[in-house]
Amino acid sequence: NVYVTTNPASFTFSGNLTFVGISVFGFWIQFTLSYQSNLAVGSYTNVPGSVFAPAVSVSGNSRGCSSYCGNFQVMEVHTNGVGVIDRFWATFTQNCECLMPSMSTIITAPWPP
Repeated sequence: NVYVTTNPASFTFSGNLTFVGISVFGFWIQFTLSYQSNLAVGSYTNVPGSVFAPAVSVSGNSRGCSSYCGNFQVMEVHTNGVGVIDRFWATFTQNCECLMPSMSTIITAPWPP
């Protein structure tokens, strides 16, 4: 399936430099780094179920993983004056159980602070 929207009413974002969460089309997508490190521009590879590695997790629409593999690349991350993310641009690929078909996504999000 391919999902595309430019309608701000179709999705919600939350987060700061240690966590970005996106709710869209019934999915919850979460980007985190190990040990509450700050997200920055760059490429990240994760290890399934490890607190020692970056992670991108996806759930919703009958998708739920007990473990996952994947990677993501952050092209832009910006916060407003109080540390809330107001711009985020990333791509990711994620596999449930490290062997199921991949989910790949591009996220570009300016939204009101």
